[in-house]
Amino acid sequence: MAKSTSNHSKRNFDKLSVQECHLIYPALLENAERHYKIGQELADMREFGAAIAHLTIAAEEYVQAMTIYFKGWGIPVQTIKKLSRYFDDKETGFTVSPTTIILGTYLRSLYNIFESFTQSIFNLQFLDFKKIFEQQVNPLPLVKKSTYYANWWAGAKQRKNKGLYTQYEMDLTTPANFTAKEYELSLEVVNDLRENCLTTIEFTKKIPEKQRILFFKWIKNYFEPFMKRLNSIPLPKRKNKKK
Repeated sequence: MAKSTSNHSKRNFDKLSVQECHLIYPALLENAERHYKIGQELADMREFGAAIAHLTIAAEEYVQAMTIYFKGWGIPVQTIKKLSRYFDDKETGFTVSPTTIILGTYLRSLYNIFESFTQSIFNLQFLDFKKIFEQQVNPLPLVKKSTYYANWWAGAKQRKNKGLYTQYEMDLTTPANFTAKEYELSLEVVNDLRENCLTTIEFTKKIPEKQRILFFKWIKNYFEPFMKRLNSIPLPKRKNKKK
């Protein structure tokens, strides 16, 4: 690859082939694991600012690795992104949806839907499938985590910079300002993300090849059109918070 992918915001993996996805995701995952371990080592040295910065880099890499893995598996990543605001990288920070928080759970639930209804799925109506989908990927358990995790991601870029550099805006800050408690909060988020990522890969690799092929066919012929139709339903407008 000619262009460097060291900067998360400059990456564009949308046009990768399935073969390229299978080549790239292990490297992203390996790099995530590297930063995750470095973060723990730095925390042992009580360098909590730098530790949080490396955990943040690890989190970025886990999300990218799972996204590429999804794409290589045949999941319509772009449709899902458009529908759910899956993972938006902005100058001010990252915006994530509950889908990102349950990366692994989502894929496993999707396969369970396929496996449970293989015999009759093609006879289901749109609203029937929508009901089944909502039951399998229940949003309620995500509500509490979603707000907390979204707030963590929103400040991830700023936190990463402050964990590595001395900065002066309204106040003078250095990496030494971070505490063990702040590190533990970041570690909790990244641990959940890491577990989802690794367990999903382990789960999918155990699926027989014949079932994989049928699953891909189902994704292409039924689930992707469903997602596109669901995507046509207007989302409720977000209320602006008063300051």
